[in-house]
Amino acid sequence: MAMASIEGERVAFGRTLKARGLVESWLSSVESNMRLTLKGLAKKALKEYTASGRPGWVLAQPAQLAILVSNIYWCQEVESCLTADSDANTQLQQLHARCVMQLEEL
Repeated sequence: MAMASIEGERVAFGRTLKARGLVESWLSSVESNMRLTLKGLAKKALKEYTASGRPGWVLAQPAQLAILVSNIYWCQEVESCLTADSDANTQLQQLHARCVMQLEEL
């Protein structure tokens, strides 16, 4: 069993679920399994982000996870620019240029 998006992405569940018993109970189990699966994959994606090249990493991830992890790192980088001892405006302009370059690499 897996989650599938309209774009064709597919994320397999970590364990097998069986459609037995009350529908409400079974759907609750599906929802819990979806969350656990995405949480585990997000942790893995966070670790892999810095270990591999970004273009390949982005394309290897489900879109939801690529956006989540990219936003985490973007927020950290913006915070670093704003708290740096040097000129924050210059730091932010450099970050902007780096983000544009990363998008162009895709």
